[in-house]
Amino acid sequence: MAEQFLTLMADLDEDSQKLMAEWYSRLQEAGFTGTQTPGLPFHISLTTFPLEQEQQAIELTKKAAEELAPIPVHISHIGIFAPGKVLFGGPERNADLEKLHDACELNPDPRRPWTPHATILIDEPAAVCAALPRLLQSFHPFVGEITRLHLCAFWPTREIASAELTGGSERKRFIEMEYQYITLREKPELKDTAAEWFHSKWGVPKEAYLECMNAYLDKETEYGWYLCMDGDQIIAGMGVIENDFHDRKDLTPNVCAVYTDEKYRGQGIAGKLLQMTVEDLRSKGIMPVYLVTDHIGFYERYGWEYLCMVQGDDEPDMTRMYIHR
Repeated sequence: MAEQFLTLMADLDEDSQKLMAEWYSRLQEAGFTGTQTPGLPFHISLTTFPLEQEQQAIELTKKAAEELAPIPVHISHIGIFAPGKVLFGGPERNADLEKLHDACELNPDPRRPWTPHATILIDEPAAVCAALPRLLQSFHPFVGEITRLHLCAFWPTREIASAELTGGSERKRFIEMEYQYITLREKPELKDTAAEWFHSKWGVPKEAYLECMNAYLDKETEYGWYLCMDGDQIIAGMGVIENDFHDRKDLTPNVCAVYTDEKYRGQGIAGKLLQMTVEDLRSKGIMPVYLVTDHIGFYERYGWEYLCMVQGDDEPDMTRMYIHR
């Protein structure tokens, strides 16, 4: 599908992400998944641009982020847009939020009103209406913060740029999305470096990673290894193995060793790698795929569903098993 337009989004802070992800997790547990774009952080959409205005949109994003400080937002209510396909958390409008919107509007049109909202679920009206009572069980108002602007093309989703709201402070940072997402087969010369990188993050012996990577590179298995590169530096990665050290040997294969270096977090890198991994496995007829984690609300954002509890090898407590179908 060819790209159709650009959207500039105002991303909410990390604590808000965790809270809203928990709401969505509760909806998933009740059987509501939705058709919203996977992998995006919870955000308030600010405006759209035609594709030919990409460079102007990048410059506008950068300028607005440099001029405006993080903005508190009170998510005070939930709502449904007519004709009933969008369930959202709604912020109270305030002067700072209006100023942000005005600063990001390249093509103002008084005939197109702006309703700030943070989408939680997109689905058919019957599903959205059925999901509303479930959301009410976990919803409570909170004050979060808009900390970043985020420019993407749709569809398929293409990350273009992000910029922290800094208000001219010294912590100013503008990021052009130039990271490279690769499989180890695309750059087999990174094998030793990748094995050492995963070892440094998880403490699993380097030799164990090399054994799995060699099997993948020698095409003894299609369970791959996936990396995100910033130049020649590995900044994130994950792999696929038969069993990630738990007692449910029938639930295979497993995504494992999911990690993003701390200073690169909050940019959607792990979500992009997860999507890449799932698409690669699906293209080879390997579905479903599983993973074990203690996190609640993170993987749900990328199309994963809670399946059951499993017992980890030599672990005192059980942990959560997720599935991607």
